[in-house]
Amino acid sequence: MDRTFIFLGGLRDEFESIRSQILDCDETPGIEEVYAHVEFEEQRRQVMHIDSSH
Repeated sequence: MDRTFIFLGGLRDEFESIRSQILDCDETPGIEEVYAHVEFEEQRRQVMHIDSSH
């Protein structure tokens, strides 16, 4: 669990919403699940950015 909090604490401010969602969970997910959530959010943002530039 310590690795999860260290990872979340090191995220850029643009990931504040996903960090808050994860910390609001009844049980803090493991590092693998947290990483997957952040990776998905980053990919989603990249796709949205590409779509909005057309």
